[in-house]
Amino acid sequence: MREIKFRAFQKERKEMRYDVQQPRYDFGKILNDKEMYEVMQSTGLLDKLGKEIYEGDICQCGANNCIKGKIKYYEGKAQFVLEFYMNKAKQYCTAEMNRIKQDDESNTNFEIIGNVYENPELLEVK
Repeated sequence: MREIKFRAFQKERKEMRYDVQQPRYDFGKILNDKEMYEVMQSTGLLDKLGKEIYEGDICQCGANNCIKGKIKYYEGKAQFVLEFYMNKAKQYCTAEMNRIKQDDESNTNFEIIGNVYENPELLEVK
């Protein structure tokens, strides 16, 4: 069973806080204060460099890193997906996410390159 972990982006200070469910933080306050915090859940998966993937992370994957998008929880499929745009149409990549395995990082070419709060420019279409 995987550990359920969260991080939160503190909007005023513009800083990411990890493991916010730990006793040193008031997690209930963080969850309910949407004006001050953006809370993101860990997917429980690792990218190709061994970094933990969270909602809101910006990842690149595919041949020559041709796909770049953000990780989000897709309620319609009850799973985490990579949301990206192709020809100005929103797409969801679930096949690549399904191939990521905790015990075999070599099976993925996902790489975290930033997150939507600290690096929004990475998702700009040029």
